[in-house]
Amino acid sequence: MRQLLYLSLAQQLCKQIHSGVFVAGQRLPSVRVLARQMNVSIATVLRAYQLVEDKGLIEAHHKSGYYVCHDLDALQAQQDEQKQISPEWVTGSALIVDLIANATKESFHQFSTAQPAIDVTANKIVKQNMLRLLRDNHLILSTNSELIGALKLRQQLAHRLTKVGILASVENILITTGCQSAMMLCLKAFTQPGDVVAIATPAYYRILQLMEVLQLKVIEIPTHKMSGIDIDLLQKAVDEWEIKAVIISPTVGNPLGESMPVENKQQLLALIEKKNIPLIEDDAFADLSFESTRPEPIKAQDKKGMVWYCGTVSKTINPQLKVGWLVMGNNANSVIYQHTLMGITPSQLNQLAIAEYFAQEKHQKCLQNTILTYQQRYHQLLSLIKKYFPKNINISSPTGGFVLWVELLDSTNTTELYFKAKQQGILITPGELFSVQPRYKNCFRINFAQPWTEERIAAIKKLGQLLYSL
Repeated sequence: MRQLLYLSLAQQLCKQIHSGVFVAGQRLPSVRVLARQMNVSIATVLRAYQLVEDKGLIEAHHKSGYYVCHDLDALQAQQDEQKQISPEWVTGSALIVDLIANATKESFHQFSTAQPAIDVTANKIVKQNMLRLLRDNHLILSTNSELIGALKLRQQLAHRLTKVGILASVENILITTGCQSAMMLCLKAFTQPGDVVAIATPAYYRILQLMEVLQLKVIEIPTHKMSGIDIDLLQKAVDEWEIKAVIISPTVGNPLGESMPVENKQQLLALIEKKNIPLIEDDAFADLSFESTRPEPIKAQDKKGMVWYCGTVSKTINPQLKVGWLVMGNNANSVIYQHTLMGITPSQLNQLAIAEYFAQEKHQKCLQNTILTYQQRYHQLLSLIKKYFPKNINISSPTGGFVLWVELLDSTNTTELYFKAKQQGILITPGELFSVQPRYKNCFRINFAQPWTEERIAAIKKLGQLLYSL
């Protein structure tokens, strides 16, 4: 009910601003005053204000409260421009090649890749499982997995998925080499070259690469930091264009770290069911949610088989294991057929080692410790940003995971920042990679998974100095 209250209050505030009840530069009622006036909790008012701020209508002033933004006309023009959506081809970028080529080099302070810190994951336990499996069966390396994956792993996944509301049979779980390969299988089954796919923007650049490889057009739907993908604009897109699939990360998205409220997930599911469009749910970061209870996936409410649910251990254990899974929807045979054509499956050893890890009681405690560590490192990064970065920035408030989105409130070009930082041995991910449009050139993403050593702190300080110099 609280979510419905804050959404209703946010909508009311937006209407008042647009109608002139609150004018540019005016201070809004304090959180306590508005809570008393509306007879709601302080938490509800805070959430509503954050949602209105996310829409760009108000801004928070430190120790002063919330104020209506001064340049509402420019904001309205920007929002109107974002609403002009149409299919676009994805074209290759030399910048992506440069980033990927340097992403594994130890000579750089790596803030660019969305990879976990091995020191806080279950990597050690999985390695021990591998050694034990090899000792017990030295032929395991030459053993082929079943067509849709090792049965023991699928059994463990089916058990784990029930805890987040997904009831899946082992026959309906396909083991893949990760979320990207799961998405590729779905898209190859659902689409043909030239078809249109809707994605949230900013979008993880690897998804854009996938669109390019498959020769698909994309319609980019703006994402709000608090509420996720703009469902009204998605509705407009599916009404105007023949969209073959929708790809979304509704829980702990990448790069914003946003999580959709329950009612927004329900609206999205209702829309794709009505339009009979398959929804590919990328849940790569969801296990790292900072919330006390892991949010329920959209797939948990899917009664018609319209949602194809992708998961992976690449964010919680180790991307080098190359193990993911797909909980299939309707017409699963078409995806399994694509799987047989591609012939790419994780090693039997990796699958069984992960299955044993999931079967161990301590795996949930390991995950909780990992989440707590990332929360601590996130707050450490916030302190460093406050100390070393310019004040004219906005930063995301991730609901989990280990990446942060930084938006510069001026014309600073973060691609230029990328190359200058690279010369200093620092690697970030510039914002322009997250869209097919010339957007986000004033944004960048950084990874806070690794421990804050003196060297990494010095790198953040240097990055701040570069921001001041641009």
